[in-house]
Amino acid sequence: MKKKISIPLWFLSSLLRFFFVKKGIYCFVATHNKPWGCNMEAFCHYIAGLSTTKRIYILNFSTSSNSEIMADFFDYSVPVTIFTETKSLSTLWGLVHPELFFLNDYSTFRVPGRKINLWHGIPLKKIGVFQNKKHKALNRKFSKVVSAKSKFDHYNMAKAFNMPLEKVIASGLPRHDWVMGTLPLPPSSSAQVETLKKQLNGKKLVLYAPTFRDGDVEGLPICVDKLKAWAELLSKYGYVLGVRCHLITRTNHNLRNLGVIDLSSMEFKNIEVVYSLTDILVTDYSSVSLDFMLTNKPILGLDVSENSYNRGFMLDFDALFPGSFHKDWVIFTEHMVDIISGAGSRFDYSNQKTQLLGNYSGYACRALAEQLDILNTEQ
Repeated sequence: MKKKISIPLWFLSSLLRFFFVKKGIYCFVATHNKPWGCNMEAFCHYIAGLSTTKRIYILNFSTSSNSEIMADFFDYSVPVTIFTETKSLSTLWGLVHPELFFLNDYSTFRVPGRKINLWHGIPLKKIGVFQNKKHKALNRKFSKVVSAKSKFDHYNMAKAFNMPLEKVIASGLPRHDWVMGTLPLPPSSSAQVETLKKQLNGKKLVLYAPTFRDGDVEGLPICVDKLKAWAELLSKYGYVLGVRCHLITRTNHNLRNLGVIDLSSMEFKNIEVVYSLTDILVTDYSSVSLDFMLTNKPILGLDVSENSYNRGFMLDFDALFPGSFHKDWVIFTEHMVDIISGAGSRFDYSNQKTQLLGNYSGYACRALAEQLDILNTEQ
């Protein structure tokens, strides 16, 4: 169940903000029954390192514990306070003081003030108004929404959130700075990189990361026999198969018994940890393919299920998917063998990068901070 700030607390904080809002104080609202992470965590760590930041509040309604979140902030001098109660007066200061609130989903959770929606990726699947007309009210919930630095994403995010273009900040996605290495991973994520290295034991990694399908909680559109055969095939070439289902789904397969590494968000919170050690990405309709373009490594599409993806897309999927997409298992495995044996074709994603990522150069956090005037906040 999603938590929401109580109406009396929201009303009281809205009144008090006229007197107590302070420059350089920011609040991050971690919600939606998923781990603390993604653009939320990346941008929070970026501004925690700025000399202009005076304090950070976190409303933690996520699946991550307070201790998990706080463990990564010991290297910063900025004070960080976490609140978990939706009715307590102790949470009041987390609502009264912040100059800006940052969220990453559709709901404002009744926080007052200027709300910046960091979202989480470049949508391939239909979202917002494209998915459901009820989302027309999103333009009243958020002050601005963040998108990738491309005309395509700028336009589609404006339409999806029913906002004018000027309310969409085309800064690039903060977590992409992790992929590019221009923003260091948090200490806990760096430790998980070492954990994954030990599991790989010198072998190369193929990451299989399918998206969710509406109404399907299984999250793994491939049968056990194919998964096991795939893992055995890769093993012959010194590769390991790792599976990461979408975080709102969970597979019932015993992956370890199939010779597959469990790369789920329960094991590795941030997918950027896995990207850093991935040699080949295989996905279907997930936007992880767009993130992984930044590594310039091979990307393959795979969907051999009979359950066609019926939500629809924000773009011409076939034209802009990076890499080749397969719906035939035999042809897919033959293509994969060509790649891992060194006989595969070159991978050039320059066209997709331009259209989907724009002129992103590795500094999305800085670009976002500049457009929000965070870098110019008076001491």
